Formats: sequence, C-alpha cells, structure tokens
Amino acid sequence: MENFSLEQIKELIHKDFDFELVTFKNSDFRVLSTDILKKPIPIVEIYNSFKEEWDILATLGNISTVKGKAKSRKSTLLSLIVGAAIKGDSIGDKIRCTLPENKQKILYVDTEQQKYHVGFLLRRVQSLSSNNGNIDEELFVYSLRSLSPKERVLKVKEFIESIDGLGLIIIDGIRDLVMSINDEVESTEIVSLLMKWSLEYDVHIMNVLHENPTSDKARGHIGTEMMNKSETVIKVEIDPKDEDISAIYPDMCRNKPFAPFPIGINEFGIPFISDAQIDKKAKKKMGIKDLNADMKSKLLEDVFNRQKEFNYGALETQIKTSFKEMYGNEIGINQVKEFIKQLKEAQIIHQPDGKNKPYTQVTLGLEF
Repeated sequence: MENFSLEQIKELIHKDFDFELVTFKNSDFRVLSTDILKKPIPIVEIYNSFKEEWDILATLGNISTVKGKAKSRKSTLLSLIVGAAIKGDSIGDKIRCTLPENKQKILYVDTEQQKYHVGFLLRRVQSLSSNNGNIDEELFVYSLRSLSPKERVLKVKEFIESIDGLGLIIIDGIRDLVMSINDEVESTEIVSLLMKWSLEYDVHIMNVLHENPTSDKARGHIGTEMMNKSETVIKVEIDPKDEDISAIYPDMCRNKPFAPFPIGINEFGIPFISDAQIDKKAKKKMGIKDLNADMKSKLLEDVFNRQKEFNYGALETQIKTSFKEMYGNEIGINQVKEFIKQLKEAQIIHQPDGKNKPYTQVTLGLEF
C-alpha cells in the first residue's frame, strides 16, 4: 500500500472535491437562467371549433393517461389517435396527430387482449388511416397478454430500444406492468421508468388505466402516480343519454384543457367523431387540492402574467378567475385563501415592501 504524507492526502482530497464540484456545476440535470429552453413539440391536438384553434393533448418527452370505466371505449379513442398519426392528418377535423419526419414510427402494446382482438384494432387503424400499403412498417403492434408483469416491462424496453424513429408509444394497459396496483414502490418505479424513456428517446408515452368501479379515480397507487406525473389525463365516459356514444373529457391538463367531444363506433366497427350533443363539463368539479405542483405553478404563472403585483383582495380575485379559465369551474374563497397561505409559507410569493403591501411572485416550480 502506498504511503502518503498529510500534505499529499490534503491535496488529493482537494482535487477530488474540485472535480466533484465541477461535475455538480456542469450537471445535465441543472437548469440555468441563461438556458434557452425549447417548448416540447406537440404531436396530438384536439380542434376547438368555438375558438378555431388546436388545443395540445400530447407532446414529445412526456407521458399521458387515458382513464375510464371498463368498456367505456378507451381503446376506441386510441384507435382514432393512431389512425390520425398514420394518416398524417386530422380525423373528423377533430383529432390531429403530427409526428416529426424522423419520428414517424408508433409502438402499440396491448397487455389484456388476445391476438385476434388486437388484430381487429390494427385493422380499425388501417381503415381510419386509409393506409392500403404496408402499415406494419409504421405501426408496431404487440400482444403481451401471455407474459408476466416483469417480462412485459423487459419486452417494452426491448421494443423501444430496437425500433428506430419512434414518436408515439401506447401501453394499453399500464396496470399489467406491475404485480400490485397498490404497491407504492413498484408503482413509483414503473412511472419513473416511463418518464425516463419518454425523455431519453424523445417520445410521448400514452397509457391506459381503468377507473375504480365506484368512483372516477384511477385504480390503485399506480393510478395516483400516473395522475401526478402525466402531462394530460383524459377521461372517457359513456354518455348517460346515449350508450352508443362516449364523451372525451380533459380531466387534468398541464397545457390548456381541450374542448370535450364525443366519439362512437359505426355498424362496421369503425370509430368516428360524433356530432352528438354531450355535456361539455365533466361531472367532477376541479379544486385546487386536485392540482399537482406543476399545475399549481401553471395557475400562478397565469395569475402573474396578468400583472406583476396584487393586493390581497385582487390576488384572491385573479386566482379565482385564472382557475375558472383553465379548469372550467368556480372555486370557493376558502380554497383560494388556503392556496395563498401555502404560497406564502413556501416563499413562492411575498410582500417585499412589508406587511399590508402588494404581493409579488418570487419563483415558480417549488414544492407545495
């Protein structure tokens, strides 16, 4: 063993420290104020006929969740999205899926159905996209029903690594990639893996989850994790006035919520965008307690984009106004007061000129 003097040991320690400090400062995970950050590229959009603009549903580098009761036509919605992607255009002037030129491939993994039914889904997509050529060169569809949860995860990883030019990945359903939907560690691990894949491969990963039979919450701890980490949570619900129609609602959105719309299936089994009238508001009303940290930051960003400082009463009013514009329903004053209290405690807003003076924004994105 080599002998070192005290001075040599000190020098080695300082060298190691300096190396670690440089590595820390130059970390790929760090975000600097001088960074020019590009907005994520939208690939799935929903047309808002009232405002005559396209609302963003999904972007590259993110994950999303499609949830609903069993047989609510979640897979029907996915068929329309994939059909639009293969077509490279909109379907029914409502759903548009535009993949970048170098990301035209789509991976569709089904964990529940037999190959026969998965094949039927593939033929649906082919009909929707008007693709009479070799659709298998663009769309890679797999049935993993016969595998265990761990084997499914490994297979999905293998597919992602081996298919060049992926832009969109659909996992129908994500519950079958874990042993227990209520295992916190397992759920966190699989959702973290989805986020890692979406960023590493610059793809969007859309996942399907069942709701609880007695509520509109996604099932288990994995449902909670998916709600918190998803860019968009889409709710699919059978229309109570017409069982042949399903309504598609924005349940939670980091971008501006899209306008709800109806879908159906014709006599030949082909999905279509319906012109039926549906309730434009989902049954569930949103509250501030339903927002994750990112969504709260978006709300606060909208508030302080209106003006740079507010007295307390004006701040309450603007939070209520911004919330209604973003999520479609009113919130009570007690929710707003509690939200402002959280913002002050987290030092996200403050009164630089002292008590009874206007509030200003300190920073965004902190934990609430």
